Amino acid sequence: MSSRPLKNRVVIGVRLITLIETALSLRKVLQIQGEYWYTSDRELLDATDGGEYDHEGHVMSRVLSIVTDALGVENKYDIDVAWFRTDMGDLGGAEPDKLALELQRHHSEDEVQCILSLISGGSNVDARQLAIDYWGWVRISGPIS
Repeated sequence: MSSRPLKNRVVIGVRLITLIETALSLRKVLQIQGEYWYTSDRELLDATDGGEYDHEGHVMSRVLSIVTDALGVENKYDIDVAWFRTDMGDLGGAEPDKLALELQRHHSEDEVQCILSLISGGSNVDARQLAIDYWGWVRISGPIS
């Protein structure tokens, strides 16, 4: 059973349904060609082959922004988690426990564990599922001509 209270799960469920309905309506209106993320901020991020990032790349870009914001350092990593891990030794205060505490100021404990797992490497966490479960993102796609 989820550690989230029932009321929170209901609110999240209602928001997700609204987001899906909006995404489906948007798909019909725009006649989407390709694959996209529809974010909780109502952004449409291109994840089509040949786009700037694929689905996972968009998520990893957001993960690295979240982590670098928590550390108070410039995000120069784009989606390059390996480069970030190489630099972690040079990022003062990047010890996992301190980073986890800072992240928990704005994110749930489960979300923080997913984020830390993704940036530490060797993770079995699906970055795309993180965006769906915790950020309310929806994957949408349309036929590619």
